[in-house]
Amino acid sequence: MTMAARRAVRREEKRMPEHSSRSSEERTPAPYSDASDAGITAVEMARLARVTPADIHYWGKSGYLEKRPGGSSAFPLSQVPKAQLMGIFAKQLCMDTGEASRLAEQLLPLYEQKPDIVTALRTLATAVQSRIGALAEVLVDSGVVSTIDQLLQTEPSEEGP
Repeated sequence: MTMAARRAVRREEKRMPEHSSRSSEERTPAPYSDASDAGITAVEMARLARVTPADIHYWGKSGYLEKRPGGSSAFPLSQVPKAQLMGIFAKQLCMDTGEASRLAEQLLPLYEQKPDIVTALRTLATAVQSRIGALAEVLVDSGVVSTIDQLLQTEPSEEGP
C-alpha cells in the first residue's frame, strides 16, 4: 500500500474509531477523491466501506469496482465511496449487484458535493429494514410522498438523480 493510502486509512480510522459514542449510522465518510491514485487492499476497502472483503473481491472481479491498472489486486482509494453506496444498496436493501452499481454510479457526483449522502442512505436503509411503519408515517406527514410523486412524473435527466 502506498504512503498516501496508509495516511488516508489512518485518517479514516481516527475519524471513525471502533468505540465511538456516535452510532455507525451517524458517521460521515471522508471524501476520497483527493487520493484517488492511492491503492488499498480489498480488506482495507471492505473496512472503510463497511462490507466484507468477499464483497469487494466479487465486485472487483465482476467489474463493478475498478482495480488499479497493471493487474494489481489493489483498488484505487477513489472507489471507496462507490463501495460504500453499493454496500447500502446490495447488502442492506438486497438489490441486484448490477443495479446497486448503477445507482452508486449515479450518486457519485452528488457524493462529491455532499459526502453525508452515505450516512443519509444508511439511515434510510435501516429505517426501511426495521421501522417501515414509522418511516411511512413520517414520509406521509412531512409531505415527502407528494414530492416523490412529482419527481416521478418528471422526465429523468441523463446526469443522474
